[in-house]
Amino acid sequence: MSSNKLLGIYGQEEINVPALGFPASEKSLILFDAITIIVSHSGGTFSPLGCSSLFQSKTNHIFVITSEWDTQIGKQLRTLDSEDDKGFQFLFNSRIFSTGVGMRTAEPCSISVVATHQLLT
Repeated sequence: MSSNKLLGIYGQEEINVPALGFPASEKSLILFDAITIIVSHSGGTFSPLGCSSLFQSKTNHIFVITSEWDTQIGKQLRTLDSEDDKGFQFLFNSRIFSTGVGMRTAEPCSISVVATHQLLT
């Protein structure tokens, strides 16, 4: 699901955007303890980064697929690991999956899609 849609549904309480004509709503999606995979080539785009921040209050099982290990969203999730007092970081070495594509001057969709497909299969 698009991170923009999720931010619209779960965003700030005063300015939530209703999901008209869309089957997902705040009441239909139960995100408590859900496994969440965020896909972002740059790892610094506003919407995926915002979803990562928003969902940290709902679940500890957040993972990211990004171009490099050291991205903004990666830093955010590593901080979550260091604050976790249940020893979750010992079960999983990292919450960050890198496609190995590296940073680019632009985000061509074809490179991101192929690298993500390769990583997931």
